[in-house]
Amino acid sequence: MNRKLLFIHYAIIDKEGFGRTFMFAREMAKMGHQVTFLTTLPSSRFAWPYHTETRDNVKLLAFPDILPDNFRRTGFVFFSALLKLVYLIGNHNFDLVHSDTGHRPSAAIPSVFCQLVYRIPHVTEWWDDFGRGGQFDDKSFFKKLTHGFYDLYFQKPFIKLSSHTVVLSHYLKAKAMQWGVPENKITILHGGADDLKIPFSPNSSAAKSKKGIPPDTFTFGFIGMNSGELRDILPFIEAVVRLKDRFPINWFTTGGTLSPEFKKQYGIGTELHEFGWQSYDDYAVSLSAADAFILIQQDTNGNLARWPNKLGDYLAAGRLVLCNPVGDMAELMTAHPKAFVRTENNTESIMSQIEWMMDNKEELVGQRSSIRYISETKYSWKSKSSELLDIYTKLIDREN
Repeated sequence: MNRKLLFIHYAIIDKEGFGRTFMFAREMAKMGHQVTFLTTLPSSRFAWPYHTETRDNVKLLAFPDILPDNFRRTGFVFFSALLKLVYLIGNHNFDLVHSDTGHRPSAAIPSVFCQLVYRIPHVTEWWDDFGRGGQFDDKSFFKKLTHGFYDLYFQKPFIKLSSHTVVLSHYLKAKAMQWGVPENKITILHGGADDLKIPFSPNSSAAKSKKGIPPDTFTFGFIGMNSGELRDILPFIEAVVRLKDRFPINWFTTGGTLSPEFKKQYGIGTELHEFGWQSYDDYAVSLSAADAFILIQQDTNGNLARWPNKLGDYLAAGRLVLCNPVGDMAELMTAHPKAFVRTENNTESIMSQIEWMMDNKEELVGQRSSIRYISETKYSWKSKSSELLDIYTKLIDREN
């Protein structure tokens, strides 16, 4: 039976987790369901009362706000939430509402309104531990005032209120159960791989040439650079700097860039290629330029709680991942050992594994098709969305 589904994204269109939530919406539309998706416009764009477009058969509405982007991208906007409410008062004929980071005001206000006023089942996603021991501890005093204390006191009641909670890890599931959420109201659903829009290219040379990387180098890729993840991969950076005179190693990043001072401090030279934020087409070329990807994480509560969404893109590109077993990654690495080179999070271990990769380059190229196959089967967004649809169906049937 076709359903009318409403997705509410807490942040800005095409930013801050939009990709995961929209992948679910896209796959639901492909299954024949009527899908509406609400989000917020960035400050650089304005439309009244909202911008609307149809994307992959999803009706997408993005609402304006009056606050700057650092509030919009974290979901702390109330004008956008109010406009969503006004829209939903006139358009509330939905079978189910799905919110991401569902305690933040931009998503919480309209989704809980639908749940309480119109008795629509509400599935919320919990992506991170926003309280003490998690994100709260890393925030500045100002950010604690504007964001942190709200998270501290509101993430728990909103999670307990929802009809069902989707979490990214066993860590978050255990925490929700400690708060009294019944186990049958919690589902772990890791991120998927976009095998439809990320093409598979078994050879890296052409993509390297397009991106200005010497084709004869062994090239590592790291996508979505930011200050937090930079701390995670410092041992990898140190390993590459120590090995680059012995082996033809290059690496690239997408997203944020490193400061000249940082590069000088760590001895980073022309072996690093920084591509910044890219269009999706350029991004796909960058993925194909890699011979392997990097997923090194510190063993922190934040990394135990999260799921590295970049992993889906790594698998879709069909490339090996240099990775250490943190949180739920340990289970995946055990299930698919040929997709990963296991390392510890220290420079010596990473150096040893890179040396092994240099000695086995030809064999590793031969594994790319099997890695891509993982992304096309169990870890495709189609497969993940089928799991999610099972949750939807049970909730809708119970309500009826």
